[in-house]
Amino acid sequence: MTTTLAPAPESAGSAAPLRRTSADFLSEAARAARVDRVRAREARAMAAACEHRARRVPGQSAMYQREAIRLRREAAALEIDAALHDEAIAAVWQLIDAGDVRAAH
Repeated sequence: MTTTLAPAPESAGSAAPLRRTSADFLSEAARAARVDRVRAREARAMAAACEHRARRVPGQSAMYQREAIRLRREAAALEIDAALHDEAIAAVWQLIDAGDVRAAH
């Protein structure tokens, strides 16, 4: 999940610059990281259920194992995405602390 710049409101006109504060970015990045972690936890739970089902249904175990592997990969990718959001948040805070970005809260 990526964070993008949102255009200024329509009332500002089409030539209006993109408006975004560091607080907006921090809020959206933190939310995205939380969502990614929740989705990763759900994917791991579904993978565990698939693995359990694979043990109980021998005739379809390969199908359930493949799905479990796919879900575990998805969970890993979501955790990486969440970590990237955390790094972006830390970088913005470093810029704010250094005075390079104004914290508009």
